[in-house]
This record gives sequence, structure tokens and C-alpha cells, in this order.
Amino acid sequence: MKEEKAHYQGKSVFETEYLIWKPDIYDQDEQQYPLIVFFHGGGERGTQIESIRRYGIFPYLPSLDLPWLILAIQCGPNRIWDYHFSELDGLLEHVSKDFRVKPGAIVAIGFSLGGYGALHYAMYRPDLIRGVVSIAGGALAKSSLARLLQMPVLLIHGEKDDRVNWQNSLAIYEFLQTSHQDVTFVLKPYCGHELCTTVFEEELIYTWLKERFA
Repeated sequence: MKEEKAHYQGKSVFETEYLIWKPDIYDQDEQQYPLIVFFHGGGERGTQIESIRRYGIFPYLPSLDLPWLILAIQCGPNRIWDYHFSELDGLLEHVSKDFRVKPGAIVAIGFSLGGYGALHYAMYRPDLIRGVVSIAGGALAKSSLARLLQMPVLLIHGEKDDRVNWQNSLAIYEFLQTSHQDVTFVLKPYCGHELCTTVFEEELIYTWLKERFA
């Protein structure tokens, strides 16, 4: 995939750098592509956006050719993702105009702190986000989980995770599955928090995306 680094100046004082990856054939056709909004983990917070490439899907992107656009910003030092939601709204509007984003095909994916972020943003903007994948995450705003009932949800956790307990993902699954037609919980035995990166070596997430948003 091809990476671009760009700068976004919002309507207010907000400005940020962002990274976006495009399919290799993006500049050779006029096709619209689904968009992944990626939320990194807590260890990559800061002011140097290049540091987000260390974990998650990012180390694999140079050798992957996915039929997706992938967008990432950096969570600020000592922040949680919720702090950036209004800023992200403006950036997504900008990206949807500047890139060929397929309408109704924006998915939030995150791991660890970003797993919380992806779920929280999907609850914050269920009108915009049409699917969510949380890896080793959870939800603090459990009172808003019902906002996820109209979108596919994939929850993945390692049974041996000693940083974020897998019961957090199970609790979300148990709430949603009583009235949700498309919620999946995958508990990986013998896996710890390293699953945040190693899961992207498998076909699980890519197949889930293809079946719902191809």
C-alpha cells in the first residue's frame, strides 16, 4: 500500500498531521474505496506521528495491498481518544472530499487504548461509522452500547492478556448478542497483549471486512 503524510487545518484552531494509506492501484482507476479509521494504542501517544507505525496493522502495510483506504492520526500525550472526536469529525469530512471514500463504508478499528477509542467513536457517531473492530479493548461508556446494535461488531481478545482483561470484551459481546444479529467475539487462547499486532498476520479481520464491506 502507498503511504501519504498530510496536514489538516480545521475550521477552528485545530490542526493535525495524518497518515493515509491507499491501495497500489488507487491512482490508476476511479473506484471508490471503503475507509478504515485506525486507533492506535496508548504507548504510541505523543507528538511524533511516525511512532504509530510500530504496532497494530502498520508494520504490515508496506507489504499488503488491501482494497481499502486507511486513515490514522495520533492521540495526544496523556489523552484518551474521546478527546479527539470532534477533531476527527472534521478530518473525516476533509478526507471524504479529498479521497474517493465509498459512501456508507467507514469502519473503526483499534487495539488496546485504541480498541476503546474505536468502540467509543462508533457509539459517538453511529450515523457515520458502519462497523467496528476492537482488539484487546473495552468500553467505558457502557450506557451507550445500544448505539452499536445497527452495525457489525468484531471483538478480539487474548486469554492471557495481562493489561486489558478479556472479560471487558466478553461483557460487550454479552450485552450486544441478546438483540444483535452481527456481533462476534473471538477469544484467542494462549495469546497476551501482543495480539494487538500479531492478529494482523492472520486472515480473521481481513475476511470479516471483505464479507461485510467489499
